[in-house]
Amino acid sequence: MRPKITFYEIKDILESGFPLSDNIISYLVNRDVLLGVIDNILPNYRESKIMFEPTYKRDCQTGIMKLEKNKKFKRIGRLPGYADRILYKLGNPSLNIKEHIYDSIKLTGNDHFPVLYFCRLHSFSIGIVTWNIGSADKNNICPAKLLKYFEDLGEYTDILVIGFQEASIYSIPCLDIWKNIYNKRIHISGTNIKSYFGHLIGYGLETCIFWDDSVVQIDELKQDSSNESFTKASHCFSFRIKNNRHELVCSFANIHAPFTDNKNKYYDFIKNASQKLDNLGVSDIYFIFGDLNSRSKLPLCSNCLDLHIKNIYLNHKIPPIGYIENKYLSRKVPNEMRNNIGNNKTLLLSPTRPLPKLKKSPNPSSKQFFL
Repeated sequence: MRPKITFYEIKDILESGFPLSDNIISYLVNRDVLLGVIDNILPNYRESKIMFEPTYKRDCQTGIMKLEKNKKFKRIGRLPGYADRILYKLGNPSLNIKEHIYDSIKLTGNDHFPVLYFCRLHSFSIGIVTWNIGSADKNNICPAKLLKYFEDLGEYTDILVIGFQEASIYSIPCLDIWKNIYNKRIHISGTNIKSYFGHLIGYGLETCIFWDDSVVQIDELKQDSSNESFTKASHCFSFRIKNNRHELVCSFANIHAPFTDNKNKYYDFIKNASQKLDNLGVSDIYFIFGDLNSRSKLPLCSNCLDLHIKNIYLNHKIPPIGYIENKYLSRKVPNEMRNNIGNNKTLLLSPTRPLPKLKKSPNPSSKQFFL
């Protein structure tokens, strides 16, 4: 069996711009930090099977993976990651959940792709979108494309929850762009001093809830919007939904978790968000979504341990301890790697699977998203 695939090899493959095959996606998912500890830090929470490409780190202009950044004249590598996630836990064991869509959406403008989840609970359909919008420069990012994606998809849910991370005072959502689909809405924003300063420096949270009251009614809203720091926070809220057939209580947490080399700090943050969600009261179903900042652990060399680190210094000319040069590290062989990944000299197991694409990008000036 061939040695483990290194960070540098994965970087070559992902930055080539080719769609990833299912076995490359599986390789990254199997090394996902959150999935490896989910039973310990989030007992009874589940996640639909991940079949899409990593959502982080993307080139802001092209959307192609770009696993490095320049910081103080140094090239810093970043592990690829399924940072943007949507998890759920059944509070009512008899509740039957039918999952319809769990996928990323190819929208550019910052270094994350948003993630979409559709499910059906009894006679209700619920949609959740999570999107880390970075600094949300109006000249570079146009979340009105999100609405265009739904229009092209041709499907809307009874209730739509959209959670933004890294929002700023310049990216307060303009909810009117959804008024032709949903006639009711709730906008949740943090109220404490840390939330205010978080928005000033571009690390705020924004959560929007949309529904059509001719189809479903929402009441008994409860919320706990707090910041653990200026840059990391959670919005926890719950409400009762009902129509002429059923009623349910649903709880949600939009969170922006820290990415840190201190694993306990990361685990504690997510566990605390889950506890705050439970403190809102008993629900039929609980959702945790947002930028959970998970990464795929990868080795720096073929016989090294898998690493979960924030910074990989690409300027170093001296290879790391234990590094062994081999032909797979050439930046000229992404095609060869794609044809040999998996078992030794085994061809791809399935055809490439492109991400969903927009038919045509809307005119950013025609539908304002930010106030």
